[in-house]
Amino acid sequence: MTRRLTMVAMMSCVIAHADPAPIDALHSPAFATLERYDASSRFGGELSFLTPFPGERADLHVQYVDPKTGMGAYASLPFAYSAGRGGLAIGDAEVGGISAPHLRTDIFGLVFHAGITVPIGSTSAAGAGTNLLASPSRLDDRYLAIPAATSLRGGISALVRGGPLFGRADVGLDANLSDEQPVSGTQRATGETAIRINAGAGIDLEYASVTAELASFHAFGVKGWLDTVAVALRFKVRRVQPYAAVVFQAFDTTAGALTIGIDASI
Repeated sequence: MTRRLTMVAMMSCVIAHADPAPIDALHSPAFATLERYDASSRFGGELSFLTPFPGERADLHVQYVDPKTGMGAYASLPFAYSAGRGGLAIGDAEVGGISAPHLRTDIFGLVFHAGITVPIGSTSAAGAGTNLLASPSRLDDRYLAIPAATSLRGGISALVRGGPLFGRADVGLDANLSDEQPVSGTQRATGETAIRINAGAGIDLEYASVTAELASFHAFGVKGWLDTVAVALRFKVRRVQPYAAVVFQAFDTTAGALTIGIDASI
């Protein structure tokens, strides 16, 4: 019994004094509304409460990146719900690959990703409308609202780190190959090729981080850009990171979302 207690105590000490996570651009705290891809391995979920749209959006997400090669994979699955529009709607799932090459610096990093959507999104007029109206809480994944769509999605992200300060800029391109748009309904998700441009900055306070974020989406052939601004607070409790964000649609402060979520390191 004494030997077992000694072994448990030794293991506890090892865990308590394990090497901390790397402090570099590719391992900086995540953002709530921008691209999630970096050199970290984690899984999680989030829930957004939207206004004035009477509904919620949720998603499940996971990514794994091999620390030696910088190569990895990701998957995500969004949902939306509105009692007034027919209940639960499912968005298109997405699977893809990540490349976070090792550079000879800790202050700068690049991440590439490319994926394809799985055409399982709701095809009814009510379901498609629910997915589309809920998408501003995470504008970067708006393309997943297209009903039963097969789409290619790719992008590149530049990450920077200087002491407790960190930042991120994303450029992405979405191209639809096929979909099943509802014939009728007031809301139709666009299948036009779209570009995404995001930027954010934050401060790492060791046990928490604060970020300011801007996400922009533009579908070619559709007039104007869609933009959201957000402020997020993320906590670090060992391997678990709960977070919350307030999201506003740019130029319309009456429309926005409150997002809560949690990530766990793999």
